[in-house]
Amino acid sequence: MERIGLGKIKAIRKKVGENVEFFELENELSALQEVVGGYIEAVSLPNGIVLWCNEEGLLEGLPQNLILLGDRSVPIVGDALFTSADVKGETIGLNELQMVWIVNRMKIIGKSKYDGVEYFVYGLDCSE
Repeated sequence: MERIGLGKIKAIRKKVGENVEFFELENELSALQEVVGGYIEAVSLPNGIVLWCNEEGLLEGLPQNLILLGDRSVPIVGDALFTSADVKGETIGLNELQMVWIVNRMKIIGKSKYDGVEYFVYGLDCSE
């Protein structure tokens, strides 16, 4: 298992208005911040998955990207990143089952508009 600072990890990036993208990134704080465009906030999801988003996205007026669906709806604005965590809470790469879980539970649920451009908003079913 790879931890922060120990090489590249497998992740999924979800840019606003785009489909998910599978890629690898350096397992470093600066790489996570670059993907989300600022300070990072971690959101724990089922199956050891962690969603990283811009901590100040709402304050900065970033466009809506996806909505976490479950007991309550949680909007995520700006670009997002999915990784995993080990039992100690350390950041590690996603395994194949986690990647499949994310992709199979993400669906288009509506449209939005930002800077005059219309785009799709996705929902991620986070129920267990």
